Amino acid sequence: MRALDAAPAAEAAPLIRRILTEDPDRQMARAAVVRHLDGRAAKLAGTDDQTWHTWTAPLREAIGDDPFLTLRLQEWTLVHQATATPSWSPSTLSAASDWLQRRLTETPGVSAPVLAFLAEHGRTKRVRAASRRPPRTEPDGS
Repeated sequence: MRALDAAPAAEAAPLIRRILTEDPDRQMARAAVVRHLDGRAAKLAGTDDQTWHTWTAPLREAIGDDPFLTLRLQEWTLVHQATATPSWSPSTLSAASDWLQRRLTETPGVSAPVLAFLAEHGRTKRVRAASRRPPRTEPDGS
């Protein structure tokens, strides 16, 4: 994990690929990659689309066909869209995982229409309640 934290952005994707293919402990490798992905995505959510794409394109290739990592990256892309662009769909949010719906309620900058939708249609009571709270204005560092 320290190697990922210390790697320059341009070297992260090749390092992730190496971790996922060479680490004999598959679960630990995935955990390290998820932690890195979550931390970096939280910092980049809400940036412009070019910055987001510059980060996600090589990452998408690096994680290959790992279903969990692919899903997590897709979910973070939805968080990005809900904070940086007006492009989100009610059907996508309705089908979103519990993790993604909770993340949207915790992420500064998520649009009011997204939160209003989740307040009414969120999958869990926790998501519906959190969507009604006043929006956060500062990142939580996660």
